[in-house]
Amino acid sequence: MLSIIEKFRAIYNKKDIPENLRFLALQSCYTANFLLHELNSISYPENCNDGTAVDVGTGLGIIPLILNSQRKYRKYIGIDIDNKGLTIAERLFEENNFNPICADVYAMPLKNSISDILFARYVLQHVSCIELFLSELKKIMKTDSKIVIIDVEDDMNVFYPELPPETKSVFESYEKFQKQCGGDRNISKKLPYLLFQAGFKNVEIKPFTSTFFVSKKDCRDYFKQTKDAFLALSAELELVKDELFEHKFISPSDFHRGLNNCLAYLNSSDSIFISRTEFLITATK
Repeated sequence: MLSIIEKFRAIYNKKDIPENLRFLALQSCYTANFLLHELNSISYPENCNDGTAVDVGTGLGIIPLILNSQRKYRKYIGIDIDNKGLTIAERLFEENNFNPICADVYAMPLKNSISDILFARYVLQHVSCIELFLSELKKIMKTDSKIVIIDVEDDMNVFYPELPPETKSVFESYEKFQKQCGGDRNISKKLPYLLFQAGFKNVEIKPFTSTFFVSKKDCRDYFKQTKDAFLALSAELELVKDELFEHKFISPSDFHRGLNNCLAYLNSSDSIFISRTEFLITATK
C-alpha cells in the first residue's frame, strides 16, 4: 500500500502535470488507507480473480491499483471523461491488464454484461440523472454481479473548532455549483431506494467514518499535522476551483482567502477535531 501512496505523491510533486490532476493525486494519498479499509470490507466471490472489474469515474485509477495489488481480479476497466488522468492511471498501473476508456458515463462504449463487479466512487454526487445512470450501469453488469458505490454524506461531517465564515463560503459555493449541475452532496442516503427502484437487489449499507484529532499540548509536530489536515480538506476544492470561478460562484480572491483563513485558524487553535462520514453501498443485479 505504501508504494501506491508514494506513486500518487510523486504525481502531486510534478509541477508539469495539470493542477487539478496533481490535487487528485494528493486526495488519493490521503484517502488510500481509508479506501483500502472500505474495499476490504466487501465480500468478493471465491473465483473473482478470473473476472473483470469496472471502475466508473476512475480518476487516476486508485481502486484498480489497490485491487490489483491484492490480485482480486484478472482485468480492470477504468472509465473517466478526463483522458489526461487516464493516461496517468495507465502509467501508474505498470501492467497490461488495465484498460482505460475515455467516455461519458451516460454512454459507455462497453459490451453488455461485461462486468463481474462495478465501482462508482464519488461519482453519483455529480450525476444529474441518477435513473439513467443506474440503467447504464446495469447494462454492463453480469447477472448477479455486484455494484459498489462509495459516496459522501456532508450532513454528517463535523469540524471542531467551527470553520471560519470565509471557509464555509468556499464549501457553500461548491455545493451550489454541484446543485446547479444536477449533483447532490447528500446522495448516499437516497441511494438504497434509488437502487431498489432501478431493479437492483440485496442492497446493503455500510457507514465509514474517518476522524482526525490533534492537540498542541500532546503533539510535537502539531503544525505538520494541521497542514496535512488542511491539505486533505482543501484537495477536493482545488479540483473544481476553475469551474467555480468560471460560473462566478465565488471569486478567486474570496476562494483563496477562505482557504488561507482556514489554515491560519487551524494553526491558531489549541486542538482540532475533524470527522468525515461516507457510505459504502452494495447491491446485485
